[in-house]
Amino acid sequence: MVDLRTTILSEIVSSNYTCLVCTDHITPTSKIWSCSNCYRAFDLSCIQDWAKRGSSTQDDRSWRCPSCNYSHLKIPKLYTCWCGKSINPTFNYLEPHSCGNLCSKSLETCHHDCTLTCHPGPHIEKCTSLGPIMKCHCGKNSRQLPCINTPYDEGWSCEEICNDILPCGIHKCQKKCHSGNCGDCHSNLEVFCYCGKSHDLIKCNERLPKKSIVSFNKSWIGNFQCSNPCNIKLDCGIHTCVEGCHPLNNDSHKCPNSPLNLSFCPCGKTKINDLLQHPRESCLDPIPTCDKVCGKRLPCGHKCYWNCHEGPCAPCYQVVDLDCQCGTCHYSIACGLKQDGYIPTCNTKCGAKFNCKRHYCAKRCCAFRKIALDRSKLIKKQLRNNLITTSVVESLEIEKEHTCEKVCDQPLSCGKHRCKEICHPGSCPPCLESSSDDLVCHCGKTVVPAPVRCGTTLPVCPYQCKRPTLCGHRPEPHHCHEDNIPCSKCTMLVTKTCQCEKQNKVTNVMCYQEIVSCFKICGKLLPCGKHKCKKTCHKPGECQIKCNEKCLMPKKCGHLCQQVCHQSKPCNENIPCRETLMISCDCGRRKQPMLCFSVTKMIEDNSQDDETYIPHIECDEICIKQRRSKMLFEALGLDPEKNKETELSLQMRMVEALYSPFVLNLYAKQKTWCLSIENIFQKLVSETIETSFQSMSNSSLKQSYHFRPMKEIQRRFIHELAETWKLLSESHDREPKRSVFIKLLKSSHIPDLSLEEAYKIQKDYKEMKKNQAVKKANSIKFSEDDKSRLATPTLDDESFIPFNAVLLKDVFFGVTVNSMDAALYDLWTSINSFGERRFSLIQNGNVEFISENIFLFVCDCIGTDADKETKFELERQIKELSTLFNDKVKEKNLAMKCIPAKIDKENNVVLEIMTEEEPITPTELEDTVSAVDDISKELESVSIEESTVSSEWW
Repeated sequence: MVDLRTTILSEIVSSNYTCLVCTDHITPTSKIWSCSNCYRAFDLSCIQDWAKRGSSTQDDRSWRCPSCNYSHLKIPKLYTCWCGKSINPTFNYLEPHSCGNLCSKSLETCHHDCTLTCHPGPHIEKCTSLGPIMKCHCGKNSRQLPCINTPYDEGWSCEEICNDILPCGIHKCQKKCHSGNCGDCHSNLEVFCYCGKSHDLIKCNERLPKKSIVSFNKSWIGNFQCSNPCNIKLDCGIHTCVEGCHPLNNDSHKCPNSPLNLSFCPCGKTKINDLLQHPRESCLDPIPTCDKVCGKRLPCGHKCYWNCHEGPCAPCYQVVDLDCQCGTCHYSIACGLKQDGYIPTCNTKCGAKFNCKRHYCAKRCCAFRKIALDRSKLIKKQLRNNLITTSVVESLEIEKEHTCEKVCDQPLSCGKHRCKEICHPGSCPPCLESSSDDLVCHCGKTVVPAPVRCGTTLPVCPYQCKRPTLCGHRPEPHHCHEDNIPCSKCTMLVTKTCQCEKQNKVTNVMCYQEIVSCFKICGKLLPCGKHKCKKTCHKPGECQIKCNEKCLMPKKCGHLCQQVCHQSKPCNENIPCRETLMISCDCGRRKQPMLCFSVTKMIEDNSQDDETYIPHIECDEICIKQRRSKMLFEALGLDPEKNKETELSLQMRMVEALYSPFVLNLYAKQKTWCLSIENIFQKLVSETIETSFQSMSNSSLKQSYHFRPMKEIQRRFIHELAETWKLLSESHDREPKRSVFIKLLKSSHIPDLSLEEAYKIQKDYKEMKKNQAVKKANSIKFSEDDKSRLATPTLDDESFIPFNAVLLKDVFFGVTVNSMDAALYDLWTSINSFGERRFSLIQNGNVEFISENIFLFVCDCIGTDADKETKFELERQIKELSTLFNDKVKEKNLAMKCIPAKIDKENNVVLEIMTEEEPITPTELEDTVSAVDDISKELESVSIEESTVSSEWW
C-alpha cells in the first residue's frame, strides 16, 4: 500500500503535484512550504500571499491552511527542507526538497525520534528502537522489550506473590505482582464487641478497635458493635443505660438526672437551686423549668420559641418559601414540614416528551420537568449550531421517569399484526409470527415451503399467467402474480366508437381503453348563440360552460369589440376602444398613432363648432418651410426637379437631426432586428400618448422595458435610438451579461420619421448626390491611359487563390456554433430543379468558432492545383452562397453580415476578406480620373460612417 510520503514525492518528481492556491504544478525546483497538520505542500510565494491576506482579518493574526483549514500563527518566510533543519536545501532529484539528514522529530507514541530521512507527510508509525529496562510492579524483576511492545503506561507483572505488609500491620498481601496499593486486608478474625457480650468473625479491614475498661483488672478491646442493648445500671442504681453496644469506661454510665450531674434547668439559662426552695436530693426529683424562652438552635437553624421545657423541642413552625417539585410555583410552608422532607405539588402538567418521541408526560408537578426542558433547549441549540447530529440526539440517555411504559401497538410491516413491545423510538422490529401452510402461487409452480414468516411475499414466478381475460383476447405475456395484483391490460388493437355525440368509429384503439376520442372539434353552438364549442371530442353535455371567445361585433366606431363574449347583452360602448389610428397633419407629412377613443373624443369636442371637422395634428416648422418653398418655386416658375432636390435636402436635414449615421448604417445591415427594437419602443410610447405624465404613475400602463443581454454594438444602437425617442436608457450588469434598460420620460414621444422612412430618404439623397457627381463627371473627357488605370484587372496567374470560405461577422449574443450550423445546413446542401446539388464544389461544410462574435464557414473544396475555370466557379458559388447566408442570418437574428473570405487550411490562416464596398459600374469606369476623384469626395461627404461617440458610457 502506497503511503502519503511516497505519493507526495512521486508526484513532485513527475511535476504532477498541484498547489491549491495557484493551481499550478509544483516541481522539484520549486520553493515550497508544507502544512504541519495535513502535510499538504504549497508554493512558498503563494502561501505567503495567502497567509498575509488571511491574517489581516483575524484579531489574533492567525490564518488557515487552504487544504485542512488548520489555524497557523506564523507566516512562512523561508524555504526549508521537509524537517526544517536546512534553509534553501540543495537540489535533490530523487527526494526533492530533502536535506538528506535524519528527520529526528520526537515521536508522539514514545520518547524516541523519527529514524526516516528528511521526508514529507507523517512520521514513522512504529518505532524500531529498544525500550528502556523496566522493573515489574513489585520491583523484584526487570526486562527490556522493543519500544512498540514496551508497556509504558501499564507496566508488567512478574506473576510472583507480592508479600507486602497490608495496612492492618498483621497480614501480608497474597496477590500476584500488581500495580498500585495492595488494598485492604480481607482476612477473617474472631473478635469481641464493645460491650464484651458477644464475639463474631469479621474481615480485618472492618475492625474498629475501641478499648473497654470495667475495673482495674478487667478490660478488653472491642472491634464491632453488636445488636444487644447495654442495659447496665447507671451510677444512681435506679435507671439503666438505654444505648446500644458501646465501649465502657468510668464516665459512660452516669445518670443525667442526678443532682450531681444536673445543675441547670432544661433551657440551661437558670440554676435549679434558684428555682427551688430546697435542693434536689435524688434523680427521681422533678426538674424545675424557668419562665424564659428555650432559645435552643433547632436543626433547621431557627431557635425554639417555646418556654423552657423538658424533652426535645417541638417542630419549627416558622414560615419559609419553598418551590414545588417542578419548580413552576412557589409556596409558603412551616419550616418543620420542610425539615421532614415535605415538598409541595402544583397542578402544572409536565408535557415533556418520553423516550419514544410520540407520547408526552402527563404527570402533574413532575420533578424532572425542568431537566427535560433544559435538555430539549440544549439539543435544539446544538443542532442549530451544527455541534451535534440527529443520530447523536437519538443515542442520548433520558431520565428513567420519562421512559414510556405504554405498549407500542403500531402495525408491523406485515400489515396484519401489531407491535407488542414497550413504546420505543424508531421503526418497529419485524413480525416474528409464522404460518404452517405453504405459500403457493396461482399457477401452483412456485412454492414457498412452511413455516412461512408473516409478511413473506411470493417471489416472481417465471411462468406465464394462465388467468382468462374478460375481453376474450389472448392474455398479454406477463409473469404469474398474486391474486390482489391485476393482470396486464389487453393491448389488442380494435375499433371502438368515440365518446362524443358523433359516435365516430376510431380504429387502432387498444382494447383496455374505455374512453376513446376522435380528436375532432365539438363545434356545437354555445348558449351565447355566436360561438361554437372548441373542446375536442368529449362526453355529451360536457361542452364548455363559459364562452371565452372575444365578442368581435362591430361597435359604433367601426372597430370590433375585444371584450369577452357577453352573449345577448349589447357591447359596452363606455369601454374605450384602444385600436390605433394614424393621424396626420394638414399637409400629410407628419403622422402620429393615436388611440381610437381619443380620436372619437376629439371629434365629439369639435363637432359642435365644425360638423366637417377631421381629426389632425399640428404642422411643425418643417411642414411650414416645405409649404413656403413649394409656393415660392411655383410663383417663380422654377424647375420642379430642383424643388424635389431642395425638398429632399430638407428631409435629409431632418433625418440627420433625428438619427445618427450609426443607427441608419446598422439598420441597412440588419433591418429585421432593428425594426423589432423600434416596435418595442412604439408599443411602449403609443400607450401613453393621451396619458399625462402626472397620471401615468397611477395607471397600469407599462412604463419601462428591460432587454435581454446583448453585444456592445446592439446596445449602442438601442442607446442612440432611445435618444431619438427621448427615452431614458441605462446599461446594467457586467459583460457578458450586460443588458439595456429603458424607461419613459415626460418628454418621450414618437419621432416624425420612422427608421424605414429615414433610411429611404437617406438612400434617395445618396442616389441624388451620386447622380449629380456622375453628371459633373460626364462633362469632362479623360485619356485612354486613365481608362486603363481604372479597368478591372484580369486574374491570369495560375497561383490565384479563390474565395473558399464565408466569414460570419458580428454574431449575436447567445448564438452557438451548433445553432448557426443547423441554420445554414439547408442552404449549402440545396438541390436545383434538375435534381443536382446547387453548390457542387462545396462538400462537408461546417461552422467553426473564431472569436466571441466571429464564426467561419469552411468546407472541403478544390486544391491549389485545380485549373483556373474551376477556381472561378468555386469563387462564384462562394459569393452566391454568401448572399444566401447573409439573408438567412438576418432573418433569424443570428449575425450582422456574411462576407466571402480566403483561408489557408494547412496553416489555419485567413488570407483575405472581400471588401464590403459596392463595385464600380462600367459607366463610371469610362469617366476621367479627376471625375472619379470628385465622385469619391462627394460620396465620402454623404457616406454613413459609424458614430465617433465614446462607448464607455453604455
